[in-house]
Amino acid sequence: MGQVSLSLSVEQITGSVAVMGLEGMVMADAEAVMAEALEHAAGKGAQSIVLDFSRVSGVDSGGASALVKLWVLVKSRRMRLSAVGLDGGIREILDLTQLAEVIPLFDDLPQALSAAGAGTSIPSPGDAKRLGVTKESTVGVNRGSVVYWAKPVERLRV
Repeated sequence: MGQVSLSLSVEQITGSVAVMGLEGMVMADAEAVMAEALEHAAGKGAQSIVLDFSRVSGVDSGGASALVKLWVLVKSRRMRLSAVGLDGGIREILDLTQLAEVIPLFDDLPQALSAAGAGTSIPSPGDAKRLGVTKESTVGVNRGSVVYWAKPVERLRV
């Protein structure tokens, strides 16, 4: 198995609010795992998802696209999405993609949870569903409900 480029945990705070904690680099290959995490949270009854970017090292252009697609998926399910833990670079990416205009952004997790209707209790790492994206995925391999159709390209030479 390859090196993990993004780890993701889904922590149910209340019946209707879940925190999706991201750790690492958000790239295009995170799209399927974020969609799987959303489906898991929705299956548990979540109507509001808080994206926690406090442990994200960066977001590339493919990752920005994956975040836009996640927002579209959230909206199609009539759910709410908010974000917390944004540093300057990640905030700039959300501004460039115009996600900052449609996703409420908060300074800290208790503030985001309170706005989502879950009070201010910070989740414990107990019952979190954990998912990961590896840098090396095998073409056509089915890992859980995530199917990788192509090996990620580290660097394209022209």
